[in-house]
Amino acid sequence: MKNTTFLIFMALLLVHPTAKAVVIDGINYELISEAKGAEVISSSEVYAGDVLIPSSVTYEGVEYRVTSIGERAFYRSSVTSVTIPSTVTSMKEMAFRQCNRLTSVKISDLAAWCAIKFADFYSNPLSAAQRLYLNDEEIKELVIPDSVASIGNFAFFDCTGFTSVTIPVGVTSIGESAFYRCTGLTSVKISDLAAWCEIQFTGNESNPLSYAHKLYLYDQEITELTIPDDVTTIGNNAFCSCTNLISLTIPDNVTAIGNAAFYGCTGLTRVTISGSVTSIGGATFYDCTGLTTITIPSSVTSIGGAAFEGCTSLSFVKISDLAAWCEIQFSTFSSNPLNFAHKLYLNDEEIKELAIPDGVTGIRNYAFSGLTNLTSVTIPNTVTTLEEGAFYSCIGLTSVNIPNTVTSLGDYAFCGCSGLTSVNIPISVTEIGQATFSTCTSLASITIPNGVTEIRINTFNGCTSLTTVSIGNAIRQIWYDSFAYCPNLTDFYCHSESVPSTSNIFKGSFVEYATLHVPASAIEDYRAVNPWNTFGSIVALDEDTPETPKCATPTISYQNGELTFCSETDGVEFVSEITDTDIRKNYEAKVSLTATYNISVYATRSGYENSDVAYATLCWIEVEPKTEGIQTDIAQIPVRPVMIQMRDGMITVTGAEDGQQISVYGMDGQNLGQGICKNGTADISTSLRRGSTAIVRIGDKAVKVVSQ
Repeated sequence: MKNTTFLIFMALLLVHPTAKAVVIDGINYELISEAKGAEVISSSEVYAGDVLIPSSVTYEGVEYRVTSIGERAFYRSSVTSVTIPSTVTSMKEMAFRQCNRLTSVKISDLAAWCAIKFADFYSNPLSAAQRLYLNDEEIKELVIPDSVASIGNFAFFDCTGFTSVTIPVGVTSIGESAFYRCTGLTSVKISDLAAWCEIQFTGNESNPLSYAHKLYLYDQEITELTIPDDVTTIGNNAFCSCTNLISLTIPDNVTAIGNAAFYGCTGLTRVTISGSVTSIGGATFYDCTGLTTITIPSSVTSIGGAAFEGCTSLSFVKISDLAAWCEIQFSTFSSNPLNFAHKLYLNDEEIKELAIPDGVTGIRNYAFSGLTNLTSVTIPNTVTTLEEGAFYSCIGLTSVNIPNTVTSLGDYAFCGCSGLTSVNIPISVTEIGQATFSTCTSLASITIPNGVTEIRINTFNGCTSLTTVSIGNAIRQIWYDSFAYCPNLTDFYCHSESVPSTSNIFKGSFVEYATLHVPASAIEDYRAVNPWNTFGSIVALDEDTPETPKCATPTISYQNGELTFCSETDGVEFVSEITDTDIRKNYEAKVSLTATYNISVYATRSGYENSDVAYATLCWIEVEPKTEGIQTDIAQIPVRPVMIQMRDGMITVTGAEDGQQISVYGMDGQNLGQGICKNGTADISTSLRRGSTAIVRIGDKAVKVVSQ
């Protein structure tokens, strides 16, 4: 044993050249001469019974302050109780692991205990003892001293003897797992709600509410929570697992709700969020199983991951600004409450036929994912991107017309839209993400335009009704499983003369019964490469067969109270949409009517591609400007109908009075061009690009239009 002890001492000396390993009153210490500090270390003879660690020891006439308990110091010992002095500031890894006989931990200074740096769960003797004694009296109702500003990591880990804890105003942070497995807790008591909101909790288990579930302010339980006016941010995990909380009101001064702030508040049924909140953190309302309705104000710009995960009773999501909703950055699909509510209400009216507002440039990640009651969507030509999961799992959606301003379709954009039967991908699209149309089980055919160079992983995986696919001539790579499990595939058209690079793209699609159509010059190249050579037959594209004709773009005219649409293509039908920019819900005594309409129309005919969409703005200007022209029961004010059309920077105004000056201004007020109406028409050339907004002034009338 002496040889073993000597080797231990020598090892310690090698670690710290000024350290000395000594035994004093049956406890092994490492003494650091410069700091006059001592650390309790493991013993070659197992510690047992009641161990009282002193605040200091004296060796060779020098006093050393005991500040630390070393790594594995009491590992697997037979200690039954341990007294920790207030001088100890750190306990190292596994210092008390597997101390199976330990039943009590004794201290004399609770504030000093809160400040100890515990290296892990098992460095804290409470992990074994589960009972904490202050001045030889077991703590049942834990009252943190007013002097404490921070409660350290693992401070009360596994202390099951507590029934309540009182947190003073001065506490600003509570460390990792500080109250982990404090299963005896039934109440948390505070005296300042604003101070509580600002505590930095490291995680759920740092908040005693995870086990107590009840929060008391001045000994009165909080069930209807109104955040105080002086709070600007609700901290992470602030009210997690406060299961008796029924209602929540967040006032105007709050701008951010932290991660997991109301995690597991299963009793929460009503939430009112003010119009100043800009961010809702991850897992904020995770597992709030009682929540039925949530109103998201237009101020919100981001919602974190899993913010509404597990909100199984959620039925209503309410908004007041659809454009603002489109711009929210949802981290994942479970960030969006629609994935659980499945219904979106705009000004208390459920959205089933969705019209994205003009001016929206992108539909952000998961914006409408899970909106199962959605049947149709109209996307304006200001939109350029549909981001990841934009319409994920919108199972009621049957058809989508994507405007030719869109350049990219994000990952999972229409994934799981099982009711989708048709979708047009315009020639403007150059990028289609992975799994974009995966499990669109009603989709029968798809045409991928020439601008697309690669098809990503799982893009059309599981499209069980897909029979016909046509891919443009720029395709270079098709990733694995992109057309997997499309068992009804009969015709696959690939217009590329260079064989695209592939990898197992037709798994479960039975292409041995399908026909591959490729350029005649490339047939042998396709026959030489797997999986193309697995098709039942490979035939040449018919070069003499003209491309599918496209309907001519309609013209729009107005006369005698009627709009007229014309197309150079015979036998077409016109699909139009007319919106009145004045129709809004109002709560004021006066409603201003400018009588301005936005018009869009395209032509369609069987066997033809749909035409491009034509746009116009119809308004009325007064012949003798005095008041805005509308017909009433009292008088008729003479007005003149005027049509404004703008395409590729050219603005055409019809219906204005001959000699009338017409001016065009940018949104910054810059004059972009002007002209004089002749024979009822004025053409003004501008430098406006597609999607730009301009103001057209006709006399006293100013009309906002968007370039198409």
